[in-house]
Amino acid sequence: MSITIGLACQQIAGLPRISALKLSNNAQFRDPAGACKLIETAVFSGDQAMAQRLAGCRGS
Repeated sequence: MSITIGLACQQIAGLPRISALKLSNNAQFRDPAGACKLIETAVFSGDQAMAQRLAGCRGS
């Protein structure tokens, strides 16, 4: 595995945590639109676990 692919995998693995932070009530980190974009990226990359969260983004 190349370094680039390895880093990309690590970034994708962190998307659920980052999106949760962006959806939190913490004023410093809250960014619902940004969270939904990250969730879309994760689903596009094949993360089916994030698909339910994506449905929540479309409903808001």
